[in-house]
Amino acid sequence: MQEKAKDLDANAIIGLKISYNNLGGTMGNTIFVTAYGTAISYKD
Repeated sequence: MQEKAKDLDANAIIGLKISYNNLGGTMGNTIFVTAYGTAISYKD
C-alpha cells in the first residue's frame, strides 16, 4: 500500500481499514485479509 501511495506522489494514507475472513477448509484454516485506505499528499 505504501508503494502504491508513493507511485501517486502521496505521503500519507488516511481512513485505513483492515478486515479479515476465515475461509476454513479441509486442509486447515485460511485467512483472507483486505486492507484499503485513501492516499493523500499532506503539506506541513
